Amino acid sequence: MKRKQMTYETFLEVKRQKSLGVSQRQTAINLGLSRGMLERWWHKEEAEFLSSRSHQPKSLEQYREYILSVLKVYPQIRATNMYFKLTEQFSDFNCKRSTFFRFFSKLLKETGYIKYRERIISPRSQLPPGYEAQVDFGQYKLKDMYGQTVRVYFFCMVLTYSQMRFVYFSPNPFTTQTSIYAHELAFKFFNGRTQTIMYDLDRVFVLNENYGDIVFIKEFEDYVRETGFSTVICRPRDPQTKGRVENLIGYVKYSFLEGRTYNGIDALNSACLQWLDNEGNGLVNAKTRRIPREMFYEEARHLIPVKATIPKEQVILSVTSKNCIRYKGNEYALPKGKLKEKERMRVEERDNNIFIYQALTNEFLLKHAIPTGEGNTVSIEENYYDSVSVERIKRIFGDDDRIDSYIKGIKDNRYINTQCKQIYHLINYYSETQMMSAIEHCLRVNICNTTELAAYLIYKFGASKSKRCFSKEKLIFYSKRAQKIKEELDG
Repeated sequence: MKRKQMTYETFLEVKRQKSLGVSQRQTAINLGLSRGMLERWWHKEEAEFLSSRSHQPKSLEQYREYILSVLKVYPQIRATNMYFKLTEQFSDFNCKRSTFFRFFSKLLKETGYIKYRERIISPRSQLPPGYEAQVDFGQYKLKDMYGQTVRVYFFCMVLTYSQMRFVYFSPNPFTTQTSIYAHELAFKFFNGRTQTIMYDLDRVFVLNENYGDIVFIKEFEDYVRETGFSTVICRPRDPQTKGRVENLIGYVKYSFLEGRTYNGIDALNSACLQWLDNEGNGLVNAKTRRIPREMFYEEARHLIPVKATIPKEQVILSVTSKNCIRYKGNEYALPKGKLKEKERMRVEERDNNIFIYQALTNEFLLKHAIPTGEGNTVSIEENYYDSVSVERIKRIFGDDDRIDSYIKGIKDNRYINTQCKQIYHLINYYSETQMMSAIEHCLRVNICNTTELAAYLIYKFGASKSKRCFSKEKLIFYSKRAQKIKEELDG
């Protein structure tokens, strides 16, 4: 019979049975405890027991409540994705993968959240390095911070030999043009291309199939010819021929997307690049028994350099040494301290404005009004950083009069950009509901700054989160104000 551990509840029951005059032997039988364990605690007091527990190292049980809350919403979430979510959510989470996987598996059995998986195995023989890549598309429904359903679309390319992966997300279904753009990003990511790329009979590439003859969409056909790779077309969802990218679609859905909250397409692409580095390309592959990134070192020598061929209506430019881009005879300034020289920017021209994006992540940076004539240097508006910071906060909380009032209060008293950065930092540790309660407090007392905000959060929700959120010096400062708030509100 499996013996119980001496938990606090079990200890209290031991003391209760002892007070009723039950013998040690009978108590051990009643509670399923070993005689040795019972003898150890039989004469101990409650304070001694609690003191011994406090000196023990923290276990994964401290994350049990959070894991169960995720499982309640996403019962099919995989262990790898749950591990990744814990590393994102808890700065102090430090556990070996194997240890966590054992804990997670045990927890699934205890709670009834059991998932069975089937592997898709491709019988294709191993192809030489640099010979083939596989491409496919996927889509997935996410919940945003307001509980609304958002559908995202993603492009996947995987190198057949090394199984090195690339993923790019879009808020809209892929067109021929955006698919070509995704190819450009993939070739940039891999620093080259393979000889052959395999596709489905997908509408963004293939116009028609006429008795075995493939008729490509002209724009894609031109791109293939200019770039120089050959194409292989197979039937959709055929694991026998392009199982690697089919597996990648499922891997992205269930190991990256499942359980994730949608915070914008830029944030999703940035998080995915990090995930690819840590998980997708950094873990041992089940088929090859090697790490894709390490195999890629071998394959990279065999890839063919690609001269960027940008689709029509899109322009890719490099950042100059002056931290600007040159477009149609004018120079446009870029945000300081964010970009490196020669980094690639994507420019779109609309309504007499240019919109500038980072080419790799597709993150929007800023827009500039197009001046009259050429030879102009267009600088960033004085309040650019303030406006960006405010918009960042508004995207999180939405259109809310309370947020507008709070931001106005900050503008009247503090540096708005610095304050918004601090608010954004707090959002990583506190929920939207908790943040809104603190903002309402600030509005009630007419003190609109992050000191009052942070102090109220400590007062209202305790110090456990604040220890991860603030430095030791700031925590002491905010805690003093939190104590004063407690005296003011609770007497």
